[in-house]
Amino acid sequence: MPWWIALLNTVAALLSVVFAAITLARPNQFIPPTLRRQTDRFAAATYAVRAIPLGLAVVVVVWVAPAGIATALLLGVACVAQVGDLVLGVVHRVWGMAGGAGSGVVFHAVGVAAAAGVVG
Repeated sequence: MPWWIALLNTVAALLSVVFAAITLARPNQFIPPTLRRQTDRFAAATYAVRAIPLGLAVVVVVWVAPAGIATALLLGVACVAQVGDLVLGVVHRVWGMAGGAGSGVVFHAVGVAAAAGVVG
């Protein structure tokens, strides 16, 4: 995997980790007032429990083992998770979430192709 693809995946993964940590600490930080409810702390925790370890795994793996099936699979999982975030952002009209997740989808999809040896 070329260094710049690894860097894009690192940035996308770290942003996911940072936003998950912020959301865990302040659940309503990025949620429009019309979507806020009392269960936001639970929703933030369920998001963080997935996003933080997955994001950190991507950050490590793209540099330690940048090519191979295991890396491609991990980036594929990260890509699918971002697709879910993208859909949620669009459905609920949280455009910042949709834009960030859309970028993550592209970066992780390119990372899958690079790890599998299709590009790069």
